[in-house]
Amino acid sequence: MAGIITNATVNHISTTLSPVGVAIAVATNSTVQVAIAAAAGAQWTGSRAALIVCVIMVLVMVPVLIVFRKPIGSILKPLPEKCRAKFRLRKIKSCFLRIFCCSSCGADSRYQGLTEAPEVLTVTLIGADEIKTNKNFYVQIWTEPQEAAPRASNTHAQANQGALSLGMERLELDWFGDEEKLIVQVVEFPQPGGDKPLGDVQLTRERILQYAREASASKSDVQAGSRRFDVVKLNPDQVKYRKRGLTSPDPVNIMTSFMLTKAQDKVGLGIAVDEDESQRLRRENELLKHENNALKTQLTTGGSVTPALKAESIMKLVLKFDISARNSGAEQVNVMSFKDALEDGP
Repeated sequence: MAGIITNATVNHISTTLSPVGVAIAVATNSTVQVAIAAAAGAQWTGSRAALIVCVIMVLVMVPVLIVFRKPIGSILKPLPEKCRAKFRLRKIKSCFLRIFCCSSCGADSRYQGLTEAPEVLTVTLIGADEIKTNKNFYVQIWTEPQEAAPRASNTHAQANQGALSLGMERLELDWFGDEEKLIVQVVEFPQPGGDKPLGDVQLTRERILQYAREASASKSDVQAGSRRFDVVKLNPDQVKYRKRGLTSPDPVNIMTSFMLTKAQDKVGLGIAVDEDESQRLRRENELLKHENNALKTQLTTGGSVTPALKAESIMKLVLKFDISARNSGAEQVNVMSFKDALEDGP
């Protein structure tokens, strides 16, 4: 091995050097050999230590994954949808332009074309009936994946079990064409700060395009592109995260809820029920109520057909959908030309 003083070399040195030089050469040779042996030992010890650490991590992670499999599954459940939202072709193109291109190659205009919607989705609120809330309410709409704040309608007065005109109010959203669905949500407004989501209508992109084509073919017909929808009641869990502007549970809340139920079970404060179990019990309870009502109906009318369980509706909304091109020739306003409010005094 290069750098090691062999015995032949020592013999040669002994004939040319003094006894002191020979002693130094022999000592150097011994030191180098000891250093090589120590390095080899350290390498062996390091590799074994790394192997032991990996084994310990596996032994620790397997029980953790088994114990936390339910919350981890709940956290990972919306992950594919979020990945689709982040890796849409439009998003990939805009990211590429922002990183690799500059204004000299016209990237600014192309980037603006990817970030500004070429079309506008207009949802016209025509009316509502079979209303089962005695509180004032308003309507929110947004698209999924969500890229902008929801649009909200005017607040409408209570009309329990009655019909109500919504005044043909028009709500507009940016429409890129790669949205997955539209959500129309009815929110109760009893007082400021007391907003409570009640129910929603979820429509896929394909259905929106179908209604928009109908409306485009018969622009003068108010019924073209219009439908009457059941607003499905939200369950208590959905209400909680919709209040926070979420469409799926927050991962932190899922893990916190799981830990609290486990702690509750350990200290004997009650039976711990996780979120999935709670939803399952709630569905079973609703099914039992439905079967009980069906049995009462059969005993009263003598019928034998049990109707299928349907989601509870809080009202019916009549909505019209239209997609139009965005007005790209809008007048540019010089905001600096306007009078400043500070000039009017305090």
